[in-house]
Amino acid sequence: MSALITLKGVSKSFPNGEAMIDALRNVDFELHPGELVALTGRSGSGKSTLLNVCGGIDRADVGAVDVAGRSLVSATPTELAEIRRDHLGIVFQQLNLIPSLTAAENVALPLELGGERVRSARSKADEALASVGLGDRPDHFPDQLSGGERQRVAIARAIVGTKRIILADEPTGALDERSGDQILELLRAQADAGLAVLIVTHDRALAGLADRVVDLRDGAISSVVERPGVDLELTELWS
Repeated sequence: MSALITLKGVSKSFPNGEAMIDALRNVDFELHPGELVALTGRSGSGKSTLLNVCGGIDRADVGAVDVAGRSLVSATPTELAEIRRDHLGIVFQQLNLIPSLTAAENVALPLELGGERVRSARSKADEALASVGLGDRPDHFPDQLSGGERQRVAIARAIVGTKRIILADEPTGALDERSGDQILELLRAQADAGLAVLIVTHDRALAGLADRVVDLRDGAISSVVERPGVDLELTELWS
């Protein structure tokens, strides 16, 4: 099956005073439909930068980045916005839910901004919320929801409409164990349903549910573990 995300020879640097810091160095990577891939590594290893390059948030300095058959390197800002709208759902650490909007309104907003009618967008938002177990919470505001429920709203927003790819940055980092386990199961279920899921994580249990664990070190891929299983020790990767 063709990859939904392909990176070839990707490098990315950022200024640090008068010097440049290499965040990514000659990275080759693919993400396919139906798989969950966990990005691991120490702080500063390039995990979030790799996720951001895949999402078109950061542009690669060198190399090719293709999402759903379209190049992010040559895309205009308008084309990048279209690619993210049509194909990519991004779950940020801060969630970025709008406090004055209900759960359904938060989920529907990207569709409405893309030109979809309000009634159609709301119908799809309700379906997305039901798929993440929040079918009874569409009219609740973020401050009326638990941390785990707010994370579910963010995931519903990421999968609403025709999205085929989920990018998530530490999706269980701020949750208690029970809520975190529920989010892990939900993301695994999304991959099993055919979506491509890429996650930055320090969570051993989440990485253990992945199809692949890609470990980064100093901006380069240092190891890839296939079907790691729940006994994976991330400390072994980072030693």
